[in-house]
Amino acid sequence: MSSPTAPSIVSEDYPHVALGDTTARRWTIVGLLFTASLINYFDRATISFALPLISKELQLGPMEKGKLLSAFFFSYALMQIPVGWCADRLNLRWLYAGAFALWTIAQGLMGLAGGLTALMAFRVLLGIGESIYLPGGSKLVSLLFSRAERGLPAGLFDFGTRTGLVIEGVLVPWMLTRYGWRRTFIVVGFSALLWLVPWLLVLPARLSQDARRNQNSAMGGRPFSQFAVVFGFSACLLVSLFLFPLMSNLVIPNVLPSLAQPDVPRVSLVLCVAWWSFLIFQVWFAPLKKLTTTESGAARTFSRLLSAWRNKNLLGICLGFFCFDYYWYFLVNWLPDYLVTSRGLTILKAGIFASLPYLVFGVSEPIGGWIADRLVRIGWNETRVRKSVVTVAFLTGLCLIPAARVNHPGAAVALIVGGCLVGLACGNLLVILQSCSPETEVGLWTGVYNFVGNVAGIVSPLITGFLIAQTGSYTPPFVLAAVLIAVGPLAFWFIVGDLKAVDRGPDG
Repeated sequence: MSSPTAPSIVSEDYPHVALGDTTARRWTIVGLLFTASLINYFDRATISFALPLISKELQLGPMEKGKLLSAFFFSYALMQIPVGWCADRLNLRWLYAGAFALWTIAQGLMGLAGGLTALMAFRVLLGIGESIYLPGGSKLVSLLFSRAERGLPAGLFDFGTRTGLVIEGVLVPWMLTRYGWRRTFIVVGFSALLWLVPWLLVLPARLSQDARRNQNSAMGGRPFSQFAVVFGFSACLLVSLFLFPLMSNLVIPNVLPSLAQPDVPRVSLVLCVAWWSFLIFQVWFAPLKKLTTTESGAARTFSRLLSAWRNKNLLGICLGFFCFDYYWYFLVNWLPDYLVTSRGLTILKAGIFASLPYLVFGVSEPIGGWIADRLVRIGWNETRVRKSVVTVAFLTGLCLIPAARVNHPGAAVALIVGGCLVGLACGNLLVILQSCSPETEVGLWTGVYNFVGNVAGIVSPLITGFLIAQTGSYTPPFVLAAVLIAVGPLAFWFIVGDLKAVDRGPDG
């Protein structure tokens, strides 16, 4: 029996979309997005588990730790709107692939960093690459699924972020204790490049808003041989990054003693920048073509961006998401370090204990989306259902207050696990955003939304580091994160209206 087809992905909801993929292929794409999200957070949060070792080697205090953790979010936040705009207009097959390659390479290069400045620089590159994760994934879900179906796939692909943290909580501490933090970063980063193979095989070549009128826009006409040369040359440069430090350690001290070891990271950094520039030009930008046959123009794009910023619904959604992201990034960035420095656990035990809250957070995501989808299908009001699920989920974050005050580490972790039922909100947050945004601007709106949320990612590590340095305790930052997540639902109930898309009209 042949696989049932999606309703040609062309419906009353999506007259502009023509993908014609099978249901199996749609869910395979969701599975790849799930895996990319897993790798995304695996790469992003490895530094949180390695922070005790890095801070010991580089002699970092709480303020320096906060700066290192925050560096990623500067570029990640600033790239959200440009990447969201690109997700609406460029072929996501190549846009996502190029960004993925960039972030995994940046992760691997952190293992070659010689000091705090180099680590922060590679964290900035990591943020540039990972900026595609939410705008790109959200745009693909909006293209492949109708509104009533989006809760589960949105929650499922975002579930990958928490799954990455769970696996990381077990695997990375073991790698850190066995191989050290530098080799761990190299292995974790470069091995993830294998994900590109199934992505390029599964994603449709003509992934466009108007595939019937724009048959030749997606691939850009580049033959396979050219891409083979690009990836082959990149691979050679990549190998040179491994060989240079090795050769410098073996040959330079004996043959050229005048070249001191501190010069080695500089030359490695030059090679890294050269490789990165080549990769960006050849693999990311060169193959990209417009999704649509019409040019929106800079003036119209700027006008749409201003309209988005002035939209009341988007304002409320962004305020609520800011509270969510502050809470989430507090847990991601500081939980492992808290369990080691404040609760006295070993790195291995801290990894296992930290993985439990992340697991509950992740499992809650598709469950929350599925519950809301189910209630909407049987006739419940979609606006009230999704806002109610978000509210109940956010209020569980208050568990962090008693978690900071109990004496036993197991009790603290149990309360933090209860606070991670906040994950029930994740899929519904994305559906609320998609439901309120114009169908042709889902990527742009997601970029604005994630930009505001990740401003919290910038300030959360800095504020937390400051509070710990001033008070010598984790209690104040725990209380602040809990209070913020508890007030978040007010934005959805008093600012965000009914879940109806903005009608731009034919001229935008």
